Amino acid sequence: MTKGSNLVIVESPSKAKTIGKYLGPDYRVEACMGHLRDLPKSKMGVDLEHDFEPDYQPLASKAAIISELRSASKAAKHIYLATDPDREGEAISWHLKELLELPDDKTERVTFNEITKNVVTRSIQEPRSIDYNLVDAQQARRILDRIVGYQLSPLLWKKIRRGLSAGRVQSVATRLVVEREQEIEAFVPKEYWTIDVLLRCLNKPGSFTAHYYGEEKKRELHSEAEADEVLRDIAGQEFTIAGIKRTEKRRSPTPPFITSTLQQEASRKLNMTPRRTMAVAQQLYEGVDISGEGTVGLITYMRTDSLRLSEEALAAARDFITDRYGPAYYPGQPRHFRKKEGAQDAHEAIRPSNVRLDPETIQADLTREQYRLYKLIWSRFVACQMSDARYDAVQIDAREMKDIPTDTSFLEMLDILNEQLIEEGNEPFVFDHDCREGICGMCSLYINGHPHGPNQGATTCQLYMRKFNDGDVITVEPWRSAAFPVIKDCMVDRTAFDKIMQAGGYVSVRTGQPQDANAILIPKEDADEAMDCATCIGCGCCVAACKNGSAMLFVSSKVSQLALLPQGRPEAAKRAKAMVAKMEELGFGNCTNTRACEAECPKNESIANIARLNREFIKAKLAD
Repeated sequence: MTKGSNLVIVESPSKAKTIGKYLGPDYRVEACMGHLRDLPKSKMGVDLEHDFEPDYQPLASKAAIISELRSASKAAKHIYLATDPDREGEAISWHLKELLELPDDKTERVTFNEITKNVVTRSIQEPRSIDYNLVDAQQARRILDRIVGYQLSPLLWKKIRRGLSAGRVQSVATRLVVEREQEIEAFVPKEYWTIDVLLRCLNKPGSFTAHYYGEEKKRELHSEAEADEVLRDIAGQEFTIAGIKRTEKRRSPTPPFITSTLQQEASRKLNMTPRRTMAVAQQLYEGVDISGEGTVGLITYMRTDSLRLSEEALAAARDFITDRYGPAYYPGQPRHFRKKEGAQDAHEAIRPSNVRLDPETIQADLTREQYRLYKLIWSRFVACQMSDARYDAVQIDAREMKDIPTDTSFLEMLDILNEQLIEEGNEPFVFDHDCREGICGMCSLYINGHPHGPNQGATTCQLYMRKFNDGDVITVEPWRSAAFPVIKDCMVDRTAFDKIMQAGGYVSVRTGQPQDANAILIPKEDADEAMDCATCIGCGCCVAACKNGSAMLFVSSKVSQLALLPQGRPEAAKRAKAMVAKMEELGFGNCTNTRACEAECPKNESIANIARLNREFIKAKLAD
């Protein structure tokens, strides 16, 4: 470094690398690797008698970094403290200034909400002084952590047991949990009654079950006497059938991510811990090497509780949406989201730095975790500026099916229902089916809370009406999964499974003269297990049964079938990776081992296959 150059101090080496490329040779960018001084571990480090004065000491592990930065700062013409743009980063800049004894006349503070060339160069041109309000806020938090931890933890050890700890946050959270548990224990159950009546049609066959609501507003019945009173009032009365009511509903998009919502969604959809989520987000923020672009910071700063979006970001989203999807998908004006009361608005919401860098375009340059998290952030941002979702809400009156023989299959009963609807001039009920032999899996209906109905080890077409009692109310719904969009009524689009199979569910074969039947010997146990896995019909029942909408049982069955056979080894190194990646890309959830998939599967596929899939995936990753 030349004596007259400028020194920029950031926190991490990767961030230093990215910023150094943007600023050029006149700037030397160094990383301090976080805090360089802190309260001592061996004692309180806070003078409780003298205005809580902290005793900061240099960290012994950072002695070499401190020495290097001190030398560099003395030789620098100007010093920019560019630590993270939050109170912790502000405090680190203050500690740097105090520890390195940086002069006021050549030391300034800069912050980068996103690590892009335009933002970095603009921020360097617009420095400021250290914000001591933020510094004091960080010091107050640090001192409180030390006082609560060092004062209360020994008391817990003495009074309860060793190993317990108290904290400024954890102790309050523990109290909230205890208070909630006390509320649950103090809850007193209340008696309530419901009334269902069977209404028969006048002058034509047909009936349906109706649920009592009230006259003008909903009425709650708290005793048998109140229920009997209602029954006496409605006895012998005539009622009007509302028929079928279809309405179009709208749903506005969810706001962009803040720190807490990003951690929640990453945990729910990507099975990433909050700590891992923030670590990967830090990588995306600091910069990733992108082919043809160099090192690029892909997202804005990830520690924020603000829903604000810059005007530049809103304009970029508008142009991107109209160019890629068309004007109909843009609401006509940008969406602004109301911030929560008490939220700090120093930083924008978490968004992509450049919306034109879509996840698929740069997937090859990202690790698996980086790609998944970036896609989550990118998709949420784009969606938040798009038009409302429109969907049909269908309310269908229940219908009594009379004189249905007990040996009638469930699908045949639906056929009879549709014949009646057509005769009445109504639109028939849409459902899917083909073979009606339990082979194709298309008869995918959610019946009384169970995929394929109450029978175990059977598809809907193998369900017969003798399974139900006379007068039973049967609720029929489509598969419940975001990955299976509803086409109409109870027909869903399951082409997501086809895409997973295309990604890796195949084997390479040598054409030509066929081999003898016993040319490749396969142990009977393996052959039998492979055959069991091959019985999966891809109906999607496992997805519908899973609270997370996971497709792991389906994918694991297909992978296991090929993993158990020698014919499947040529693609083994990439099959599991490719199919899992495609599954995640299509929006299926994560497996949390509730075993609902195994319990509801019409072909009794075992979750042991999921363990085999995990082994195959790990072997494939190790082979990279």
